[in-house]
Amino acid sequence: MLELVVYLIVNEDRIGCSSPQTCKEICGNEASCTDIAYPLIVIELIPRGLRGLMLACMIAALMTSLTSIFNSSSTIFTIDIWQRFRARALQLELLIVG
Repeated sequence: MLELVVYLIVNEDRIGCSSPQTCKEICGNEASCTDIAYPLIVIELIPRGLRGLMLACMIAALMTSLTSIFNSSSTIFTIDIWQRFRARALQLELLIVG
């Protein structure tokens, strides 16, 4: 954690811009360069093997989020839409549709 703080202090001009002109030169955005802060730290501070592990963790987190969204969408479709058209649908049919 201390290394991260030192890195942010040393590279303050690249991550935390002092003026809009500086930000425009570094990252192409006048507001701030916060969008490049995390990737910059990962690329320059973390060793290669841990970069791959970091990428795998981020993909796993994305997959779990997408899975929950798909599950919720399936439930909404089955309960709110399918049962309106097929009021007497059996539980097996709802399971297959969902």
